[in-house]
Amino acid sequence: ARREVIEDYMDVEHACEVLSAIDDGSMLVKTVDTVIPTPFAFNLVSRGYLDVLKYEDRSEFIKRMHEAIINRI
Repeated sequence: ARREVIEDYMDVEHACEVLSAIDDGSMLVKTVDTVIPTPFAFNLVSRGYLDVLKYEDRSEFIKRMHEAIINRI
């Protein structure tokens, strides 16, 4: 189970390569402040909100967020 998590799901090897590239300066990190989450971050953000929304409100929330992200892109 440990190997499965570390090698298959977490991809530690490539994560270490990315961190090394950031450390040696061959890869730069740019931060961008935005009020709308990126498509990548949407899943993380929505999980927190979906826990407190009523079931019938969830669909509307997801539709609004998806539309806001698409309009922003």
